[in-house]
Order: sequence, then C-alpha cells, then structure tokens
Amino acid sequence: MTNPASYVILIHMRIMDTIQEWLKECTRLPVEITATRNPAFGDYTTNIAFSIEGDPKENAHNILSNVKKKPDIIEKAETKNGFINIFLSKSALFGAIDTVRKEGNLYGSYNKGEGKRTLLEFVSANPTGPLEVPNGRAASIGDCLYRVLSFMGYSVDKEYYVDDCGRQIKLLAKSINARMMGNNVPEGGYKGEYISELADKARVMKPQNFEEFAVSTILSLQKKTLTDFGVEFTNWVRESEIRKVCPDIIEKLKSKGLIYKKDNAVWVKTSSFGDEKDRVLIKSDGEYTYLTPDIAYHVNKFERGYDTLIDILGPDHLGHIPPLKGALEALGYPSGNLIVLISQWVTILEDGKKKRMSKREGRFITLDEIISAIGKDVAKFIFLTRKRDSHLVFDIDAAKRESKENPVYYIQYAYARMSSIERVAKERGVGINESKVKLLGNKEEMDLLRKLIHFPEIVEEVERTFEPNYIATYLTELASLFHTFYERHRVVSNDGDLSEARLTLTSAIKQVLGNGLLLLGITAPEKM
Repeated sequence: MTNPASYVILIHMRIMDTIQEWLKECTRLPVEITATRNPAFGDYTTNIAFSIEGDPKENAHNILSNVKKKPDIIEKAETKNGFINIFLSKSALFGAIDTVRKEGNLYGSYNKGEGKRTLLEFVSANPTGPLEVPNGRAASIGDCLYRVLSFMGYSVDKEYYVDDCGRQIKLLAKSINARMMGNNVPEGGYKGEYISELADKARVMKPQNFEEFAVSTILSLQKKTLTDFGVEFTNWVRESEIRKVCPDIIEKLKSKGLIYKKDNAVWVKTSSFGDEKDRVLIKSDGEYTYLTPDIAYHVNKFERGYDTLIDILGPDHLGHIPPLKGALEALGYPSGNLIVLISQWVTILEDGKKKRMSKREGRFITLDEIISAIGKDVAKFIFLTRKRDSHLVFDIDAAKRESKENPVYYIQYAYARMSSIERVAKERGVGINESKVKLLGNKEEMDLLRKLIHFPEIVEEVERTFEPNYIATYLTELASLFHTFYERHRVVSNDGDLSEARLTLTSAIKQVLGNGLLLLGITAPEKM
C-alpha cells in the first residue's frame, strides 16, 4: 500500500485538533475528544469538566462561557450532565464529501508509522495437519492488522514460523509410517483421513526422511489454504534453522550469570526480570523446551532490523510471554518493543450443536471446509466482528444465510447497490457535482455525512488498539444508514440538481465502504 498524502492528516486531524485547542484556551488542560454514538448528543463530546475541581455541570457551563468565539466547523456546543457536546456545522459535514473524493482510496490513512519497520507474526500453526477454524481467525486478524498498519505508514512484513521440530513432528511421522504399513498409529499419534492420504502419498514417493516429508507436504497444503483465504506471507522461517543458534543464546545468558543447573536441567533466571519463576531451557533428557528456540527466534527478529515485533498467539501461550520478555531484556533487547496479542478460542456451531474438536483424534473442521461452505469473505468478516481476546461462536448455518444475520452480505449488497445506482445515473446522464451537495439536508443524508467523517478515527483506533472489529462494526453501521437512506429517498429522480447531490454523496459512501472492505481483506463487488 502507498503511504498517503499529507492532505489527509490536515483534514482529519483538523476537526479534532481545532476542537481541542478551542476548549484548551479556557481549561489549560489536555482535552480528550471522542465521537458520540448518538447525534442527539452532538458529533463529539468531552468529559474535561470532570477533571476540574468542583461540580462538573458548573465547570462545563463555565468553560463554554469563557471560551473564545467558536470555530466555523462548530455549529453549536452545549452542556449535559457535565459533558460538553459539540455539533459540527453543515459546512464541515459537507466538507467530508470533498475530502473523501479528493483522497479516494487513501481516505482514512496518514503516515503515522513514518516507515517504522514492523514484523507481524501470526497463524504459525504446527505442521501436523490442515489449518483449522481458529487458524482462520488468527489469519484474518493478522492480515487485517497488516493492511491497517501499512495504510498508516508502517513498513510491515508478515511472517509464519514453522515449528518443524520436537515430539509432535516425530509422532506425525510415526503416524504416517504406521498407516502406510497398515498398522494402528502409535499412542498419542495423529488420526484422521488426512493421515491416510499422506500414507498413500508416502507409498508412492517412498521418502527417505519421513519427518521432512510430513512437514513439507502439510506445509504445502497450509500455504494453499492461506492463499485461497487471501492471505500471503512475506517470510517463512523454520524452527530447525533457528535451533542452530540456541547454543549461542544460552552462552550469552550464561555470561551474564543467568544460567544454572538443577535436577539435571538447565535453567534461566527469568525471575530476575519480572517473571514469576525461573524457567527451564534444556530438559534433563537434553531436549530444548519450547522457550529456548523462541528466545532465539525473537533475537533473530530484532537482529534483522525490525523496530517492533507483533505476535498473534492463542490463549494457551499467555504464560509464555513473561519468560520470553524477561530473557530478551536480559540479552539487552527492548522487550517493550515486543507486542503479544491474544486471539481467543473459537466455538463452532452446526445444526445448533457445538462441535467437539481434536486434531489428534481426527475430529476437526478445516479452514478449507469453511471456505468451501461459506466463502472466504463471509468467514473473514465473522472472524473480525468480535474483539480478538473475546471468545467467538462461529455459527455455520447463520453464516450461510444471505440476510441481515450475515452482516458482510449486508455491506457488500450496499456496495453493489451503489454501483448499480452509478450505472443507472450514467445511463440517464446524471453526473457527480460537488457544488450541489448543499441541497442535502434530510436526516438520513446528514447521518451519512456524520458517519463518513469518523472513518479516519476508526482506522486510527485499530492502529492503536490492534482490534480490527472497529472497522467491521463501522462498515455495518454505515451500510445500515445507506440502506435506510435508499429505502426512503430516490437517488436518481426527476430533480436533476438533487440527483447530482445524492449521487455525489453515494459516490463518497461507496469509496469509504470500499476502503474499509479492502482493509478487512474482503471483496467489494460491483454486482450481486
């Protein structure tokens, strides 16, 4: 994605900054401005009056009584229960159309990241089977954050860590070999139809190294699934390569006096850096723990010149974060530049019943099955509708229904409907004319204008919180406002001037919907 022009910064920051500076004249305090959910309470509101000693209601009244003449972008400001509510002027609202049309596919972005190198690691599923539904959630979140951060001026790479070592890989290879020989899989091994398919392939290929055969074959399948899902990675890094530098990492920790032996195992003093206890790096049997190559891997990331590392992990990794950060701190790396995001579990409902999953037992629903059943767009949107650290219930039957129960259909239908309006307008000789937008004024039109103004703030909120659901919610609300407008008012009518005004508004709405869908990695269809 291209870094945006500075014009966007001036436009979208101007409203927020102007209001803040206007109120700051009187309070001399930092003023936090937030968008309101209800237009009856203005377009923006602030609770600054609660930060001043005394009665908030009286404070709010005094602030408005003492501030200088309001800027042109503000129609009025009023107090309610201590809050100061700001209503934008019509000229400011009409200006949203001009801004959207001038910025086009850059509307909502600005160069906040200034090219800062960021490495985003996500999915990184063990190569022991097909990608499952929770992997799809992580893929959706990671890809969306990549798009948003790139949109905001960061230089972002996407990385997949291939855990091709350890006990689970040995069990996978033994499971395939057992099936190939017509035997039962070993205790704790992997079952399922995919193991039989790999065994059939192994009979033909006769691999010399079953572990490498298993990893390479499954990894190839995972890559195809991700491609079908619309997610590509910049880098693929194997743990087997990272393990080569683990001895050096342990020596560096040892030189700092942070290594000791206990119960025939090698320990690191992560408790010296805020961890609740020390951790084992090498088990008594001589095998590395999960932590050891992970420390080496993150050192490798920093050594490649990345300023910020972002990992998206499952909730089972929560306890792993403190020792990892402690070890990085001990080695002299900025652990604060490692951001770990948790993607919560997914529960799948089918026919109203919860599906019980177990990869080892061969009971799971693959991401391929989900893509085939409902399409990647619907799946992605469902994954992105809730906060990433909230449990997600994935109802396959509801996802299949093309209705308001399936919000992405609702949004895409709005986009396609606007494309249809543009085609009709062209046939009738009606064009876009920004000089006519002042003819707009009914409630539905003004609600849409207010919504357009807030899109850049929504994108910045995602950049700040790493929560893509803000965009999904915004697009749902914008599409709903448009459908309401469309049901009550004709865009192309016998009134030529009003038709041009409404077509201009429709064009701006379509642009913002398209920008938002692009950030989510979802198709914006011209026809449905």
